[in-house]
Amino acid sequence: ALPDPLEPLEIDGTLLPRYVFIHGGPRVFTYYTPKEESIKLFHDYLDLHRSNPNLDVQMVPVSVMFGRAPGREKGEVNPPLRMLNGVQKFFAVLWLR
Repeated sequence: ALPDPLEPLEIDGTLLPRYVFIHGGPRVFTYYTPKEESIKLFHDYLDLHRSNPNLDVQMVPVSVMFGRAPGREKGEVNPPLRMLNGVQKFFAVLWLR
């Protein structure tokens, strides 16, 4: 079993997170760049591995995707709200409430 990813990992007195986000997708605030933080964490792990060659750390790349493929609904030819524009969808959702 894999260790809990939410618990920090201690290596030679250094606490590091067990997970690193490389790219989180589009963001509202474009000035925030988690990539620089991720690169620093990778360098921290590599430096610790250089100083301790017997260190047993594995990097497991993971992609998390959710949602559906656009245009691939099953059952209906066209979903009820697909043919509406943005304003019409807004009022349709209000009407459903």
